[in-house]
Amino acid sequence: MQSMMEAICRDLLAETMLTLHDKGAQIVLHVHDEIIVELPEAKAHDARSYMEWIMRHPPTWATDFPLYADCKIQKRYGK
Repeated sequence: MQSMMEAICRDLLAETMLTLHDKGAQIVLHVHDEIIVELPEAKAHDARSYMEWIMRHPPTWATDFPLYADCKIQKRYGK
């Protein structure tokens, strides 16, 4: 069962990354359940809200899957 859940989560992450890429996000790294995007500081707050909205709405094939996302604005990678 755990392997199936991990596979679903991986598919959700991959689909979210494709959606963000299609919307113009420049993804520079992803680690487990994180997506790291690089952009000008002036656009960070608007992009943060938009990314959270995208990441909190599952695709049509997973409409009942509970999702939560919390985006951070940082000058360098960190937890």
